[in-house]
Amino acid sequence: MMIRLHMNIHCTTKCRICTSTNRIFYVQLFMLLTYPLFYISMFYIYIVQVLFLKHHQQSDTTTPAVA
Repeated sequence: MMIRLHMNIHCTTKCRICTSTNRIFYVQLFMLLTYPLFYISMFYIYIVQVLFLKHHQQSDTTTPAVA
């Protein structure tokens, strides 16, 4: 009876440790996947803004500038 109880406790602690490490792993994986997406989106927004501003400036230079 004591051996079985001990095994049960051991298994539950092992399972708990395993699930906690799995949770940490999944969180790290999620962060690894989301960080590049975040940077890519920021980079994309930056490029779009730069291109839009350049295009806007070019369209402004074609029209005569009013001092």
